[in-house]
Amino acid sequence: MNGRRKPNMAPCQTPMAEQPMPERLFNFDEVALGYTPEQAMAEAERCLNCPDRYCSAHCPAHSYIPEFIAEVRAGRFEAAWELLRRTNPMMEISGRVCPCERQCESRCTRGIKSEPVAIGQLERFVGDWHRTHSASIPPMPQSKGKRIAVVGAGPAGLTCALSLAVAGFDVTIYEKSQRLGGIPIWGIPAFVLPGNLMEYQIRQLRELGVPFHTGAALGSDFTVEQLRAAYDAVFVATGAERPVSPAAEGLDLPGVVQAKDYLTESGRYPGKTVLVFGGGNTAIDVARTALRQGADSVRLAYRRTQADMPCTQEEWRIAQTEGVKLIPLVAPDRMIAASGRLAGVECSQMELAPPDYPGGRNNVRPSGQHIVLECDLAVLALGFENIPVPSLPCDNAGRIMVGRDLATKVDGVYDSDPAKNPDAKRYDTISIQEVIDRKLAVVDLTASIMCLEHKMPMAVFDLNEKDSIANAMQGKINGTIVTVD
Repeated sequence: MNGRRKPNMAPCQTPMAEQPMPERLFNFDEVALGYTPEQAMAEAERCLNCPDRYCSAHCPAHSYIPEFIAEVRAGRFEAAWELLRRTNPMMEISGRVCPCERQCESRCTRGIKSEPVAIGQLERFVGDWHRTHSASIPPMPQSKGKRIAVVGAGPAGLTCALSLAVAGFDVTIYEKSQRLGGIPIWGIPAFVLPGNLMEYQIRQLRELGVPFHTGAALGSDFTVEQLRAAYDAVFVATGAERPVSPAAEGLDLPGVVQAKDYLTESGRYPGKTVLVFGGGNTAIDVARTALRQGADSVRLAYRRTQADMPCTQEEWRIAQTEGVKLIPLVAPDRMIAASGRLAGVECSQMELAPPDYPGGRNNVRPSGQHIVLECDLAVLALGFENIPVPSLPCDNAGRIMVGRDLATKVDGVYDSDPAKNPDAKRYDTISIQEVIDRKLAVVDLTASIMCLEHKMPMAVFDLNEKDSIANAMQGKINGTIVTVD
């Protein structure tokens, strides 16, 4: 093994200490206490340092996972931090809330015959170590002379801003609320993610000289076009914050509340018999918060089965330990009132149905049976949806449509970049030869030449526009025709 020590072949992950029961139910302190240096090094020894790097390939940030774990194994924690911050400067946050078990850890070779390496916990350890033992911020290089606007001060926006600021870009952050940090601040309880972690990231940005404009909302206080004219690039990270509501009667009844409101001000919504609708991590956070607020009974009502719950297995394990119960295969139909407030919820009992394709997740459908679940507080934790960004192409789910380079799409061929020139002219028609000669980049140069050689015209139009494809098939193009003449 090239002189390397034999790996630790223990089948199970190195256990992590937790705040004991029942003490944890009487405070909002973090439950999982993190690895000690000795525990982190022992867990790092379980890594086989696979040459195929499946873990990194299935990490959304494509972090240098085997490399940073090797540094942890050697006790070089700052070196591990240097490697991780290249792709993930908020590793102590992602290590706590990222669903690693469905991403990097799901492809860990150790997981074939035993438990995978605890990659998320090691990320957390490295971030916590640096924050505790090194108060310095990365040295800021000479300014690149480029100005970047970041819209949204949640995890994505702050991560982008921090990465760019450290690289020498002049970054300005715009946030519509008065409070910075996004969901980790208002939507994730401190027993999962202590608020001081986001405050630490925000303080780093302030020390780097990054200005924040709070109370500045995209669409009402400024537009994307104005930012494009003033900055070299714009990063939009407005997030998904509009709660999803069920098609049920009586949602305006006292005692019915959205998860966002409950997590923000749980003290306003007391309940002894609490029913939480949903099966994700937010639903788990609500349920565990309700226990700490003095609830006698907390149940999750989920329209699928436990196996289909989108929450992480670790979160569900902890919730069960604390006393949360699951009612599977139920969906709310009607809120029941007594004396002017919530007394229960009438639910449809669901049944499993075949998946849409082989190997897919089972569907569910109403069985025709109903059940009434008593409760004095019902919290709706059914997820969040995107709010379409004004003037940017968005799909039906409100998500910004981007190309492979993550740049927003346009609706035709222009004589200059419309993102930088608000007076850019859109062509109704233009020849492929002119596109090539002027390097207008409709598609890459090779594709343009192939279209020219094979006399293949192109139509460039906005896919998000209603009936755009159907209209295009009929020759009705609201965009640009690229000819082969």
